[in-house]
Amino acid sequence: MPRRKPLLADDDDVPVLSPSSSASAAPAPAPTSYIVKTNRPTNQRRGGSILKLLGLILLCNLLIIGAFGAWYYNTINDQIDQRLSGHPVPVRPNNPNPPSTSPAPATSVAANTDSNLAEKFADLQAQLQATQKRLAETEQATKALANRTQQAPTVPPPPAVAVAPALTPATPLTDDFLLLKERNRLTAYADEAIATANRAPYEQLWKSMDDPRLATLVHATRAEILRVQNYYLSGSRLDRFDIPVGDYYPDAAALRDTQLSDEQLIRLLGNPEHPWQVRLKAANLLGLRRSTTVGDALTKAIKSDPNLDVVKEATFSFEQLTGYRAQLFEIDTLESWWKQYTESPPPNAPPLTPEKPAKTAEKSADKTKEKAKEKPPTPEKKSSAPSDTEMPELKLPEELPTDS
Repeated sequence: MPRRKPLLADDDDVPVLSPSSSASAAPAPAPTSYIVKTNRPTNQRRGGSILKLLGLILLCNLLIIGAFGAWYYNTINDQIDQRLSGHPVPVRPNNPNPPSTSPAPATSVAANTDSNLAEKFADLQAQLQATQKRLAETEQATKALANRTQQAPTVPPPPAVAVAPALTPATPLTDDFLLLKERNRLTAYADEAIATANRAPYEQLWKSMDDPRLATLVHATRAEILRVQNYYLSGSRLDRFDIPVGDYYPDAAALRDTQLSDEQLIRLLGNPEHPWQVRLKAANLLGLRRSTTVGDALTKAIKSDPNLDVVKEATFSFEQLTGYRAQLFEIDTLESWWKQYTESPPPNAPPLTPEKPAKTAEKSADKTKEKAKEKPPTPEKKSSAPSDTEMPELKLPEELPTDS
């Protein structure tokens, strides 16, 4: 292979060798310093004594730690034994060379212990005596207070008045809580008035609406009142009922409730001990009667009857009697109108005259008894052919006048 020319050399300076003479004429390359020597020793494990040194250091540390632990353990045990035996623990003074002192005799230690115990016992005894003295003083004060309480005159407590709490909240959260509580109370009044027909919760609704502390709940109160009124205007709780006349008037047991006199019905209506069904039916029947006593009885029932169903029926009967349509459960305007009507009735008003109920009841009772005593008539057998009495008489038309 021909030798390459150097890059910086001239073409004339470089001799050209033939392929045959290049192999013999080329000198051997000189050895360089970076060539690896062939006689280099192989890798050997160095530092074998390091492990031994580390083990020796670890052993020395363990020995030192063990010696320190044994010394500390012995010291603690000595102190514990000295405290249990009652001897004071020796304290090393600051002076490295303290003067030698002789140990205290056992008799002096025992004497000190006895004196300490005696002092402690004396202190405990003094504390116990002081505690007993305080207990005795407290007992005497309690007895004196009880005697004064028994000798003091008893003053009856003021009557409790159910008043709605004032809505004066301190925070918005308290405001909302109190409003919700009062709103629930109004709803509970309306629910009770509807469910039980009790008049007391309905009156509480009107009192709540007039309360200035519940001014923020006026609309809610009026809504609950209208809810109660709409319920009683929408229908009746009692579908059909007949008064058991024999239970209240044994002499007129054969009569029906519609045959009772005005006075008897008024007595049934005005007695709150009678069942509300009886009072309601009596108020219904009085609407068909026309007398001033009936109007007075209906007005009284509307004003004072504890059952709202009876009040509603009495209001309807009063309207049927007089023609005046009052608002439901509104007694003030109705009472004033009735008072004005009885004092100066209008000219076109129908007359309302009281009747004598006793005679009417006696007459109706006698008629009922006579009808009961009479034998029922025997039915006659009818023939299949129509009789003359059943057939109407036929009339011929009159002759028409003839023209002459």
